[in-house]
Amino acid sequence: MKKLVCLTFLSLLKAAPVYAGDTEVLEQVYQLVRDEYVLPAKIEQLAVPSLKALKEIDSRIRVGDDGGRLSLYANGRLQTTQRKPENRQDAKAWAALTQKLIKAAQKASPELMRKDFEIVDTILAYGIKDFDVDSTYYPDLELSRSPASSGKVLRAYSERVMDNGILYVRLGAMNKFSREALATGIRKYPAVKGLILDLRGNPGGAFKQAVEIAGMFLDGGIVASVQGKEDDSVEIYDAPDGDILGDKPIVILIDGKTASSAEVLAGTLQEQSRAVVVGARSYGKGSVQKLTELPNHSRLALTNALVFLPSGKKVAGEGIMPDICTVGELETTDPEKIIQRHKKTAICVRQERGSSDLDVDVAHTYLQQNIKN
Repeated sequence: MKKLVCLTFLSLLKAAPVYAGDTEVLEQVYQLVRDEYVLPAKIEQLAVPSLKALKEIDSRIRVGDDGGRLSLYANGRLQTTQRKPENRQDAKAWAALTQKLIKAAQKASPELMRKDFEIVDTILAYGIKDFDVDSTYYPDLELSRSPASSGKVLRAYSERVMDNGILYVRLGAMNKFSREALATGIRKYPAVKGLILDLRGNPGGAFKQAVEIAGMFLDGGIVASVQGKEDDSVEIYDAPDGDILGDKPIVILIDGKTASSAEVLAGTLQEQSRAVVVGARSYGKGSVQKLTELPNHSRLALTNALVFLPSGKKVAGEGIMPDICTVGELETTDPEKIIQRHKKTAICVRQERGSSDLDVDVAHTYLQQNIKN
C-alpha cells in the first residue's frame, strides 16, 4: 500500500498542471506592462523578477538569469534552462516561458505542487512591486505569504484651534470626504488667523480631492498636470477663483511618509507661494495608476501617468523638499532659530516624523511671525 501511494504521488508531480487561465493572465499582464506603463518598459523587467519570486513559496527554488537564458535550480541543483524569447517584447512567448519554468519548479517542489492555484497570483504580486513600487497586483486569492504592508493607519481627519487663532488640521488620508471636512472645519472658525495643515504620514489617495483642496486656497492658477505615455496626453488642472482663507498664511507639515496626492497638495501650494512647507522630505510617489480586472478576477493597478507640479517639476522619485527642514543634525530645537536658518538648508532627508511636537512648534511660531494684524 505504501509503495502504491508513493507511486501515485510521483505521478502527480510529473503531471504538474498548466492552467490555460493562468497563461491568459500572464499574457495580459505582460501586454499591459509593455503597452500601458507610463515609461518605456521591457516585458522581462517584470517576468524575470516574477519568476524569481517562486522562492517566496518554496525557499529551495531559485531562478538564475545570464542575460539570454533563465535557469531553474532546486536545492542548488539545475533542473532546466530555457532561452528567453527571440522577440523580447512578445507577451505570448513570455507567458509560455513563465509557465514552462513554473511546471519545472512544481516537479521539484511538493510545496509548489500543493499551492498550484496560488502560484501566478503570488509571483505577480511580488514581481510587480519589484518592477514598479507604485503599481500593485491584487490577487483574488489570499497570498500564503503576502508582501508586508508598511505605514500606520491614521485617523482621517482631526482639527483644533491653537493659541493666537491658529487652526490646526490633520489629514491622515486623501479620500472623498477630505475636501468637505476641511472646508467645514475652516468655516466653523471664521476668526482664524492662520492654518497648519498636517500631512505627515498621509499616504495620499484620491488625486481629485488633492486638486480640489489645493484649489480652495488658490485664487486661480495651475494646480497640477498629468502626463501619460503619449506626448499629447497632458491634462492640466486649474484652480477656481476665490481663496477660502482670504490669503491668511498656511504652513503644511510633511514627512517621509507623505506620499502621492498628499505630496501634490503640499507641492502645489508651496510652488504657488501660498504655503510654507515644514518637516522632512516627502516620499516621492507622484503617479497615477489604472486599475484593470484580469480574467482570474485579480486586478492590476499599473502606473500609466505621472503628476507634475505647476512649474513642471515631477513628484515621482523626487518628493517635496520642505522650506524649513526639522530633521538631521539640528544645532538647536528653538523654533525661532530653526526658522532663521532655514534658507541655508540645502539638504533635507526623508524621515518619518509621526506627531513630532517640534514640527508643530516651528509651524506655530512661523505663523505668529507672519500673521497680518
